[in-house]
Amino acid sequence: MSYLVYARKYRPRTFAEVVGQQHISRTLLNSIRGGRLAHALIFNGPRGVGKTSMARILAKSLNCMAPVEGEPCGTCENCVAIDQGAFLDVVEIDAASNRGIDSMKTLIEEVDYAPAMGQVKVYIIDEFHMLTREAFNAFLKTLEEPPPHTVFVLATTDLHKVNPTILSRCQRHDFRRIPRDEMVQALAHILGNEGIAFETDALQIIATTSEGCMRDAESILDRVVSYCGERISAADVMELVGIATHGMVFGVFQAIAAGDLPRILTLIEQANETGADMRQLCRQLLETTRLVYLATQGIIPVSDEESVEQLQQLGKAFDTLQLDAIYSMLRECFVEITHSPFPQYDLEFCLLKSARLLPSVEVERLIGALQAPEPSVVPAPAAPSTEKKTLKPAQQPPQTTEALHRELVGILDETHPHVAAFLRHSRLEQKGSQPDTYILKTAPCNHDLMGQDKRGLLAQHIAQLLGRPCQLEVQVEAAPDTLARQEERQRTDLQEHFRRELMGDEIYQGLVERFQGSLMDLRVLDDATPPDIEDENDSQADLHGEGT
Repeated sequence: MSYLVYARKYRPRTFAEVVGQQHISRTLLNSIRGGRLAHALIFNGPRGVGKTSMARILAKSLNCMAPVEGEPCGTCENCVAIDQGAFLDVVEIDAASNRGIDSMKTLIEEVDYAPAMGQVKVYIIDEFHMLTREAFNAFLKTLEEPPPHTVFVLATTDLHKVNPTILSRCQRHDFRRIPRDEMVQALAHILGNEGIAFETDALQIIATTSEGCMRDAESILDRVVSYCGERISAADVMELVGIATHGMVFGVFQAIAAGDLPRILTLIEQANETGADMRQLCRQLLETTRLVYLATQGIIPVSDEESVEQLQQLGKAFDTLQLDAIYSMLRECFVEITHSPFPQYDLEFCLLKSARLLPSVEVERLIGALQAPEPSVVPAPAAPSTEKKTLKPAQQPPQTTEALHRELVGILDETHPHVAAFLRHSRLEQKGSQPDTYILKTAPCNHDLMGQDKRGLLAQHIAQLLGRPCQLEVQVEAAPDTLARQEERQRTDLQEHFRRELMGDEIYQGLVERFQGSLMDLRVLDDATPPDIEDENDSQADLHGEGT
């Protein structure tokens, strides 16, 4: 006999064995016991969480010869036949490969026949959302009023693709992702039956990697058992599934905090050499960012002492503003890295940028603190000073506003690169005859330059470059009129002009009156000559009208 993988060998046989879906098991059991089961059910949820298994258990329960309070006995002739896929009254259809109108017509013709072996015919249609529109429409009437001996179970992972009319005629059940703790217990039960020793941390890693999908977890467990043999360790699991060690992940964060760019590159290269998946590593970094953020708030959601100590240390090295910036960049990287041909380079660049931007985040925080209103305390009178305080420029002040703009962009490139990027697409001008007031003209999309904090930052740098105090105003310029907008406006004006001419035409008025018609459409030919609007009597144009 061929080897059965764990996903098939330990497939649930009763409602009680289904992991993580107790809310659905209870609903279906109560419906069966009370004789209130709907004739059409939709099982919606992610892949590998038990939709098809639940549908088969439901079919066994409806056809079992000796059910126990709604649960199938699992030993009668009908239950055994259903488990073996040999029961004629339980029909499983893959809608991904049988999605057309012809397949649906065949199903509709078979529905009217009475059950051959059991009491109820159960049709399980997997990936139901893959049916064509014609197949959906053909199925509507049968789904609304099926024969009394028929139950439909429609399983889907994309509920939004299902025809709304279909949804209105079915009872919907939403399957959840399997909680991590319940998945670990289920995996431990499998290994216990197989007589294999394991570390709990190893099962935690498998449960995390599978992202709530029980079938994926069992598939990973199959590989791990083949790799490890009689004992499963966390280190072996991390090596097999391509996950970086906790020490490596925390090392990356320590390098970011220290601004050690070579260390970041070394760690990522080591992770790549050990076979770590860059997407998984990015996901681990995102999770660690969350844990460090919680640590800054005094929340430590882990139990082992080593991780607690490392999180507390990192919590002291970062503040919430810095962690927010790191999380945003890692989240964008996680999305892009999925389809990137160079995932390692993408992650390296993201982490290097994170380490480089941390000083600028700190500067922004300090500037915000400096610009905050001071407490209203009356200071002690100071001795009058005869010296006039002036700002000393770091070098020869720029002679033109263009030169000032270039130097300002160069400075901000080092400290605030994202502000410098917006500033490049803006113009700096002197306000009239006021030598100490400048106007920054920018586009409406450059919201980053409009805030009071950014305005104060720019004014401070301008004052440093000029060596004297100055004021800065931000002026939003209207979006330029594009060629497409100009052409559309010209075409609309031309069409309105021709419409007025047509309405005053005697021949047109006679046709409308004779045939009781009206103007349906008026189109301007592409080669029509624009008329002189100021002298409409001399305008020459082509008219094209369609009317009934």
